[in-house]
Amino acid sequence: EIIELLLKPKITGNDEDINHVHETEFYNREPWDLQHISGIDSKDQEWFFFNAQSPKHQNGNRKNRTTREGFWKATGKDRKIWFRGSLIGMKKTLVYHRGRTPNGEGTKWVMHEYRTTQEEFDGTQPGQVGFCFSVY
Repeated sequence: EIIELLLKPKITGNDEDINHVHETEFYNREPWDLQHISGIDSKDQEWFFFNAQSPKHQNGNRKNRTTREGFWKATGKDRKIWFRGSLIGMKKTLVYHRGRTPNGEGTKWVMHEYRTTQEEFDGTQPGQVGFCFSVY
């Protein structure tokens, strides 16, 4: 549902009905600051954001996941997301570490990043912007 109802419309610019999910450069922010910019006043410890995909290096596919005080480290394998028998996306789990690699200290902050794997929604088509959807 996240990919079909939220992420694909955002990528293609048909997102007028999902303006309740904020777009932010969350890799420029510390995780404890995200609740204040989520736009949803809630005591829940879960927040939702769109993030424009920003590569770490201009010619590479690796994502820049560093903040001022730490970095997001991927844990485990990416999990496949299927819809009606077709692979439509992947889910990655990341944990926030304070400090710098390789000596960063893990924290309780966990993020789930969803991205589409379908070429027609890769953000390179006319009128598209590459986004991923993140749940903190």
